[in-house]
Amino acid sequence: GLSSEGLIYMGSEFDRNETVKRLRDMPILNFRSSFAYSNIHYNALGLIIEKVSGLSWEKFIQIKVLDALDMHSSTSDTEDPKTFNTVTPHRFLDYENGQIKPVTSVFPQSNAPAGGIRSTSSDISKYIKLLLNNGIINSDTIIQPKTIKEFWEPHNRSGEYWTREGSFSAY
Repeated sequence: GLSSEGLIYMGSEFDRNETVKRLRDMPILNFRSSFAYSNIHYNALGLIIEKVSGLSWEKFIQIKVLDALDMHSSTSDTEDPKTFNTVTPHRFLDYENGQIKPVTSVFPQSNAPAGGIRSTSSDISKYIKLLLNNGIINSDTIIQPKTIKEFWEPHNRSGEYWTREGSFSAY
């Protein structure tokens, strides 16, 4: 596997293509020899979606997921002010004293496939219903049931335990 992506990911000025291209320079670890959390691979998946569909990742998600589920208060464009009814993320300044402050930085659009969807609790509940209904909403199959089944299967080990065994969840 790859080590953690470090500075080629969050906070960099690299676009999605450049970020993925720089993966070739990352050190390679022995398969399953250690765990290194990484979101950069979602950028690669975003580029695959773009190549196969002929749409940008943002447009594909908007049409195939958000519009299909009537998630009209959600967007995959981190600069789109469509979602007015969202929370502001916060982070701890001093964990022991409970001091927190709002996070003002915007999630980089170049890294949107790794978690750049802005939504509301009402819209997210529509997505949860899709998952709980095996990919089917209003008699329309949005995601194949066999794909949904695979979502729920463990794909990674955390320490000595498979994730389903109660350790860190890594799906």
